[in-house]
Amino acid sequence: MEGPVGVEAVGSGRGGITDADVHAASKALAAALALARDARVGAGVPDVVLTELSTAIEAGDEFTRRLHTEPTRVATEVALLFLTEHSRCALQWVEMSYQIIKMDSARDQIIWRYRHHCREVIVGAKILAGKQASATYPTRRLALLEFEAMLLGCELALALRNRPPDEGALSGRPGRAIRKRAHRLVSRVNALADVDDPNRVFGWSMVAAARALSVCGEETAAAQARALAWRDAYRDHHLLMNLLMTELDPALPTPRLLESVRRLDTILLTQPDPMYSPVRAGYVARVRHHYTGVIAALAERPDELSRQGAAQCVRAMTCWWTRQQHPLQDTVCHTFVSGTDVVALIEHRGQVEVVTAPLPRATIRQLLEISLKPPTDEVLIFRPLRETLSASLTPILDALAAHDRVRINSLGFTGWIPWETLKYRGGTLIGARGIARFHPHHRAIEQREPDPTSPPRVERVCIIADRAVELPAAVSKVFRALPVSLMEFDSESDTAALTIEQIRGAARPGTALVLFCHTRSDVFDYARAGIKASASSALGLGELSCLDLTATPWAVVVACESGRANTFTPATSVAHALAYAGVATVAGTLWEIAAKTVGPQFLKQLLKALNTDPDDLARAVTTCVSADPTRMMPFSLISS
Repeated sequence: MEGPVGVEAVGSGRGGITDADVHAASKALAAALALARDARVGAGVPDVVLTELSTAIEAGDEFTRRLHTEPTRVATEVALLFLTEHSRCALQWVEMSYQIIKMDSARDQIIWRYRHHCREVIVGAKILAGKQASATYPTRRLALLEFEAMLLGCELALALRNRPPDEGALSGRPGRAIRKRAHRLVSRVNALADVDDPNRVFGWSMVAAARALSVCGEETAAAQARALAWRDAYRDHHLLMNLLMTELDPALPTPRLLESVRRLDTILLTQPDPMYSPVRAGYVARVRHHYTGVIAALAERPDELSRQGAAQCVRAMTCWWTRQQHPLQDTVCHTFVSGTDVVALIEHRGQVEVVTAPLPRATIRQLLEISLKPPTDEVLIFRPLRETLSASLTPILDALAAHDRVRINSLGFTGWIPWETLKYRGGTLIGARGIARFHPHHRAIEQREPDPTSPPRVERVCIIADRAVELPAAVSKVFRALPVSLMEFDSESDTAALTIEQIRGAARPGTALVLFCHTRSDVFDYARAGIKASASSALGLGELSCLDLTATPWAVVVACESGRANTFTPATSVAHALAYAGVATVAGTLWEIAAKTVGPQFLKQLLKALNTDPDDLARAVTTCVSADPTRMMPFSLISS
């Protein structure tokens, strides 16, 4: 009996690589690909994700070497599956590398070299697969088509060097080479149009061709390629999203651009994965850069439709994460960075005002440095930074102060700007007007009766304190308006850990919460954010957001980075998670604070201010910030 036809036998075939070995290698690559593509892309630290994926690619390299050098007799279809999975991992690495380019020149060189390696992986796999895929077998020719599409993706990344695909057209010799390869790919898809395509290779190939042609400035050809891809798109969630992303071209007319945006919104708003799931974060992070480019382009256009569309896009980005459609009861200011400008879209009574303020690169770097590594002397550093930020952002501050009640909805880096404490007419912005951060709006808040925006009355306060942080005894004694209880845990021990059940028990109806502890909000990986509960565990955002805190009037989290969202996804901090769980007003911090100075000082002054009106946390925060705005720069306020 004849054995399976496949990779050419070397030696006797005894004791060599078997189908089972190749299946196992393919399964390992598929698992690594799924982890990167679905569960971690954009949700995790890009460097770490890429390192994990490169480890799998290099394991595939070694297995490919064995296929060439060891005795083997493997079925062709089994070998093709392995080569395909190996190449898909290589292409995924290339696609994810777009997220971290232009951050550091040395890292850009490393990315450039590894993109070449990924290209070599795909070229080698294509050559080896070509020996197996006889022209008489259409399904195997279809497999070769996928290798062509993957190779086009690698070639495009190498031609763009340190630019993402949505930044400018690719011209000259590199552009001509990419155009030629993309047109050839379209021709091959057309030649195989009658072949059964269960894996939707046609659709993915056309998306790759459409993106390449669009980057090269051939929008008509790109549109034709997209049209061919639509026949497969509705059968594949990932394919549909990738196809719609190729249509987010900032150069398109406003109506066409908004139509593509609406289609993409529908996918992301109905995405079934829960709040703070890695898959949901991956979708949001994947689209964020393209969407921000569209928002910036629309905001620059003079007509009202474009400005309304830009504001609609920012609202949509917030809704993707929370899955809530927010009623605009207040004036909302959407902020984002475009180049070196901070752009504010101020929505008020159906109108959108666009205000732009240039921010020096040196100031941006300084704010980033403080957010990542706070100085030892807060006042010495904070005072000049506050002066510079206030002066640079004056046009936006003036526009905000023209409204009595404003909610700031910040995208990316602008969420790290201490808006509340910036100078305005001899005082602070929060002191001049009712300024707060945009609230995630948990659905339970909308069900409150009779007024969905009115929090329950405060009847008592529970302080949840980490013994490792050493809350000064005098702090809790300054609040005399209502009963105060103390719940302690030890984040340096595994025997006295804080649990979700304890927080749930403390959050009785009418109980306001004060947390004095260690928290974290990683700038890249929201999954690392949470409350340090013990020496070996933490309470993550997913656990905190699942609490029912709709009867909790307010919460204060005096801890490092408790209110700082990361740069990929909105509402990714401990304070935001508590707000999502139902707390109407939450105070947090934008960066690390000194546990023995600024933290206790803020909490003491806050509790003292709350003696006047225990129900009004926003007023108490305003009082504290206005009294010492430089020292209190890290503190922020989220309010419904």
